[in-house]
Amino acid sequence: MSTDDKKTSPPPLRGRSIREADREGGNFRGAPRRVPLTIEGELVAKSTGTTSAFGVGDRVFHLKFGNGNVVAIDGNKLTIAFDKAGEKRVVDSFVERV
Repeated sequence: MSTDDKKTSPPPLRGRSIREADREGGNFRGAPRRVPLTIEGELVAKSTGTTSAFGVGDRVFHLKFGNGNVVAIDGNKLTIAFDKAGEKRVVDSFVERV
C-alpha cells in the first residue's frame, strides 16, 4: 500500500473554540450575537370597512372550526360561537352559511 492510498484527516481548526466565542458573547465566526426581537402590543386585524352579508344568529361553517352561530359583527369580522372550538373571531370570507 502506497502513501497515496492512505486517507488523511483534515487539519485541526485554528483560532477560538466555540466555548470561547460563547463566553465572549459572539458566535464562532466572530460576529456579535443578536438579541431576539421582542414585539410588544397586540396584533389586531383591521376591518376592510365593508359590512358583512351575515347577521347575528346566522348558522355558519368554517373549514377548521366546524359549525357555529354568529354572535357579533364588526365590519367584515365575525365573532362566532363554534360548537366544538369555542368562540373565535374570523373574517367573513372564511365561513359559509349553512
